[in-house]
Amino acid sequence: MKKWIISMIMVLTIGIIIVKLNSPEVTFAHVLPEEMNDSTEINEIMIYEIKPRGEPREIVLSDKQDIDQLLQASKNMQLKQTDDYTHSGYLLLLSDEDQTFTITVNEEGDLDTDAHDNHYTVKGENDLIEIIKSFEDKWEPVQEED
Repeated sequence: MKKWIISMIMVLTIGIIIVKLNSPEVTFAHVLPEEMNDSTEINEIMIYEIKPRGEPREIVLSDKQDIDQLLQASKNMQLKQTDDYTHSGYLLLLSDEDQTFTITVNEEGDLDTDAHDNHYTVKGENDLIEIIKSFEDKWEPVQEED
């Protein structure tokens, strides 16, 4: 009986590993809602530091050129689905007229979408982090709501 249980556990473990290794890679553009891939639809991107060292700060991108730069720089970034939750880094809110789409990304290459419903790891260069860092001069203290 023990051998049977051990064998079943080994088979299940091997199956899970095979499924994880063979999960398909997608591009960053594919994880965004279809209408969000066109920068003409997005009217604002807000970026917040998660767990900042000091005062909370934000970037508000409302210029179409900045929005397009962020989307174009990261659209071909390769992602692989994982189970790892992203709990640090940056929170991005991409807004159009009707909806807001959330992305959380960190420097280790973890990326979540849809309010942490979908988890990915970045394969190769983390272009999204690089473009966020290029906006260093746009950081402002977080404005408190009245």
